[in-house]
Amino acid sequence: MDGLGFSFASNATIAAHGFFLLTRGNPEVFRARHAIPRDIPIGQYPGALDNQGEWLRLRAPDMSTAKGTPYYPVDEVRYSPQAPWPVLGAAENTSLHRLDLAAYANDPAN
Repeated sequence: MDGLGFSFASNATIAAHGFFLLTRGNPEVFRARHAIPRDIPIGQYPGALDNQGEWLRLRAPDMSTAKGTPYYPVDEVRYSPQAPWPVLGAAENTSLHRLDLAAYANDPAN
């Protein structure tokens, strides 16, 4: 996950239209506090979102070559704490998430 410094385990998968939550705090404390079901994976990322805005990119591995394993973009969003993005996304203890999982991520209305 470019932008957060998070790397998925090599055997990690996310089902189509599935979830993988990332939290800055302890994943099990987050799960308990928000009653997240056990079947939804939660990872912990280092650092924090840049309050000035940044790109968050989810990449997946492609076929390995002699030069290594290339990665291609699966989804991305340019987070920004100013209009047209919701301002609450930059506030303490708020969440950055999609309203419609099937819609384009880089749309402030979603």
